Amino acid sequence: TGVGVGQYLIEGFAKSALNGKYALVVAGYNAADTTNAASYLTMKNPDLAKKWTGTSATEATTVTQ
Repeated sequence: TGVGVGQYLIEGFAKSALNGKYALVVAGYNAADTTNAASYLTMKNPDLAKKWTGTSATEATTVTQ
């Protein structure tokens, strides 16, 4: 995931041509970080066409490549 201690990742993937389904990755370095990611996702409703990293339930930044 590329995240370190105290961080999380939220990333959506477009519909697959194979099954037409959307995939969403919500992952933290540990359980507390994953909980923060889930809270951020439900409270802030980020644009899932972008990749997000964060450190708290209230703040995250987009990842540009």
